[in-house]
Amino acid sequence: MEGHLSCCYVRYLAQRSIEMNDVADQGSEIEEFNRDNAIKNRVVYEGVSSTECESCGVEIPAARQKAVPGVKSCIDCATLEEIRDAHVRGRR
Repeated sequence: MEGHLSCCYVRYLAQRSIEMNDVADQGSEIEEFNRDNAIKNRVVYEGVSSTECESCGVEIPAARQKAVPGVKSCIDCATLEEIRDAHVRGRR
Protein backbone atom coordinates (compact mmCIF):
# COMPACT_ATOMS: atom_id res chain seq x y z
CA MET A 1 0.00 0.00 0.00
CA GLU A 2 2.86 2.36 0.77
CA GLY A 3 4.14 2.07 -2.84
CA HIS A 4 0.68 2.94 -4.13
CA LEU A 5 0.52 6.08 -2.00
CA SER A 6 3.94 7.16 -3.21
CA CYS A 7 2.89 6.63 -6.81
CA CYS A 8 -0.34 8.62 -6.27
CA TYR A 9 1.55 11.40 -4.54
CA VAL A 10 4.05 11.60 -7.40
CA ARG A 11 1.18 11.82 -9.90
CA TYR A 12 -0.49 14.45 -7.73
CA LEU A 13 2.71 16.53 -7.62
CA ALA A 14 3.17 16.13 -11.38
CA GLN A 15 -0.38 17.34 -12.02
CA ARG A 16 0.06 20.30 -9.65
CA SER A 17 3.29 21.17 -11.46
CA ILE A 18 1.48 21.18 -14.81
CA GLU A 19 -1.31 23.34 -13.36
CA MET A 20 1.19 25.80 -11.90
CA ASN A 21 3.06 25.94 -15.20
CA ASP A 22 -0.23 26.69 -16.94
CA VAL A 23 -0.83 29.63 -14.60
CA ALA A 24 2.71 30.88 -15.17
CA ASP A 25 2.31 30.47 -18.94
CA GLN A 26 -0.96 32.38 -18.85
CA GLY A 27 0.70 35.17 -16.89
CA SER A 28 3.52 35.30 -19.42
CA GLU A 29 1.06 35.42 -22.31
CA ILE A 30 -0.89 38.26 -20.67
CA GLU A 31 2.30 40.20 -20.00
CA GLU A 32 3.47 39.69 -23.60
CA PHE A 33 0.06 40.77 -24.95
CA ASN A 34 0.09 43.94 -22.82
CA ARG A 35 3.66 44.78 -23.84
CA ASP A 36 2.91 44.26 -27.55
CA ASN A 37 -0.23 46.37 -27.22
CA ALA A 38 1.69 49.20 -25.56
CA ILE A 39 4.29 49.15 -28.32
CA LYS A 40 1.61 49.23 -31.04
CA ASN A 41 -0.27 52.10 -29.37
CA ARG A 42 2.70 54.28 -28.44
CA VAL A 43 2.85 57.86 -29.63
CA VAL A 44 5.12 58.24 -32.64
CA TYR A 45 6.50 61.70 -33.11
CA GLU A 46 7.25 62.78 -36.65
CA GLY A 47 7.37 65.87 -38.81
CA VAL A 48 9.25 69.11 -38.82
CA SER A 49 9.80 70.65 -35.40
CA SER A 50 9.01 74.30 -34.77
CA THR A 51 11.85 76.51 -33.61
CA GLU A 52 9.45 78.58 -31.49
CA CYS A 53 6.56 77.50 -29.26
CA GLU A 54 3.21 77.98 -30.99
CA SER A 55 1.60 78.90 -27.66
CA CYS A 56 4.01 81.36 -26.06
CA GLY A 57 6.65 82.13 -28.70
CA VAL A 58 9.62 80.99 -26.61
CA GLU A 59 12.47 79.35 -28.53
CA ILE A 60 12.34 75.54 -28.44
CA PRO A 61 15.83 74.17 -27.65
CA ALA A 62 17.51 72.16 -30.41
CA ALA A 63 17.77 69.15 -28.06
CA ARG A 64 13.96 69.11 -27.63
CA GLN A 65 13.44 69.49 -31.37
CA LYS A 66 15.68 66.49 -31.95
CA ALA A 67 14.21 64.39 -29.12
CA VAL A 68 10.57 65.04 -30.15
CA PRO A 69 10.36 65.30 -33.96
CA GLY A 70 7.43 67.52 -34.96
CA VAL A 71 7.34 69.31 -31.61
CA LYS A 72 5.27 72.50 -31.62
CA SER A 73 5.38 73.51 -27.93
CA CYS A 74 8.05 74.35 -25.41
CA ILE A 75 8.34 72.02 -22.42
CA ASP A 76 6.44 74.41 -20.13
CA CYS A 77 3.45 74.75 -22.47
CA ALA A 78 3.45 71.00 -23.20
CA THR A 79 3.43 70.27 -19.46
CA LEU A 80 0.55 72.68 -18.86
CA GLU A 81 -1.41 71.07 -21.71
CA GLU A 82 -0.86 67.60 -20.23
CA ILE A 83 -2.06 68.82 -16.83
CA ARG A 84 -5.17 70.37 -18.39
CA ASP A 85 -5.88 67.17 -20.35
CA ALA A 86 -5.50 65.03 -17.22
CA HIS A 87 -7.81 67.36 -15.30
CA VAL A 88 -10.49 67.20 -18.01
CA ARG A 89 -10.21 63.38 -18.23
CA GLY A 90 -10.57 63.23 -14.45
CA ARG A 91 -13.94 65.03 -14.61
CA ARG A 92 -15.59 62.42 -16.82
